[in-house]
Amino acid sequence: MARERAFTDQQVIDAANNLLAEGKNINGTSLRNKVGTGRPSALMDVYKALESDGRILAPTVPELLEQTIIHQELPPEVSEMLSVILGDVEKLVHQINDHAHHTVEQRLNKAIIEANEHAANAAKREADSIEEQDKAFEQLEDALEVISEKQEELTHANKIGSQLKASLDVANSETKAALSSVAERDERLAKQQVQISEMQKALNLAESEKAKALGHVESLTQQLDQKNKEISTSKANIEQLQKTNTKAGSTIESLTKQVEKQSQAIEAAAAKNEQLQQASAKADAKIESLIEQVDLKSSEASELQAKLDEINSLNIRTQSRVDTLTKELDKCETFLNKAQSELSDSHKVCAKLEGQLMQYQQ
Repeated sequence: MARERAFTDQQVIDAANNLLAEGKNINGTSLRNKVGTGRPSALMDVYKALESDGRILAPTVPELLEQTIIHQELPPEVSEMLSVILGDVEKLVHQINDHAHHTVEQRLNKAIIEANEHAANAAKREADSIEEQDKAFEQLEDALEVISEKQEELTHANKIGSQLKASLDVANSETKAALSSVAERDERLAKQQVQISEMQKALNLAESEKAKALGHVESLTQQLDQKNKEISTSKANIEQLQKTNTKAGSTIESLTKQVEKQSQAIEAAAAKNEQLQQASAKADAKIESLIEQVDLKSSEASELQAKLDEINSLNIRTQSRVDTLTKELDKCETFLNKAQSELSDSHKVCAKLEGQLMQYQQ
């Protein structure tokens, strides 16, 4: 992006009029020296445009007032003496004039030759100096344009750095919020884990009680089977005794009492077995309830674990975004450092060119 013109038309007009008044040649370098800024080529282009528009006029020399001198006639005596003197003087003047003319002609020719040589050398030196000054001015303007571009790039880079820093602050804020949410979820999950552990202990205890009850029921069932076998054996023996000996009434009565006692024991065992079955049913219902609660807590734990995984994934993406923004910020800082280094080099080049320009002007 080219810089705007650093001089005005009026400055060029004033500089050109000053140069004309001083009797100096008008060129890009002389205009640059008078104006103090701008490219020599650009100054010369503006000068030519202003001259074609008639805005730059050569200074006029004031006219001198002529005085009228009245010619007076000489007296006759003076006129005669003047004629004699003029004759002698004319001869002498002709001699002096011839000698002086010869001498002056030789010196003049020599002076003209030397002057031409000096003028040629001076013109060459002036042309070389003007060319070097033009190059120096052009390099200075190029350096100023580079500085302007670097300053714009630096401004743009600072703006991008500010935006990246704001994005990084937002990402850090989101990361802190996510970490806080993760901590809360971790605390809730820990509490749920404790509750699940307690329910698991209760379930294990209920399973143990159920196993004990089932073992007791199985033992009573075995005893009942044993008693039923014994009753079957007793009935067989009674039938055999009734068939073989009708006189053994007392024995039968005794056996009947024993059978009744055994029947009562069996009924008591059956009642106890029913109670055990009811207790087992209650234990099974309680176990099923505990299992349902454990399943519910497991489902909640799975949901919490899924949410925790989602939060962890969000945290990873946020951290990745933070890392990306950090890398971009580092790149911007590297670019800013490079731009500042180039800007410093440009300032050094400008200072060097200004020093060379001052030497040329001296």
